[in-house]
Amino acid sequence: MSRRVESGQSSVEFALLLPLVLLAVWMVIHSAVIVRDHLALWRTVGVATRLAAINPGDESIIRSYVDQHLHLHGVDIQIDRSPPLVTVTLSHPYEIGLWFVDVPVLTMTASATMHEETVG
Repeated sequence: MSRRVESGQSSVEFALLLPLVLLAVWMVIHSAVIVRDHLALWRTVGVATRLAAINPGDESIIRSYVDQHLHLHGVDIQIDRSPPLVTVTLSHPYEIGLWFVDVPVLTMTASATMHEETVG
């Protein structure tokens, strides 16, 4: 076979495999982003539950903490008080942007429960 035919063959193979390689890289990056955001959600729900346990009547503190420390938009906060326990649940719908369309993939949820405390 001539050298020219072989270089054309490798160009075709490269053109066929490049989209698959780019898709695999894109999937790895998005998986890492999902894991990062879910870990941030878990860290934030722990502190938010602690704030709810020591400030039983003030839910604005929890909302401001979540908004300042969790850089996700559209986080839903649910606070369930059944003395002596307080449970805080954070949920966030995760979407992937594909060509001007956001596709919902999953809803990340984190929940924590603590005993209410009286401080002071």
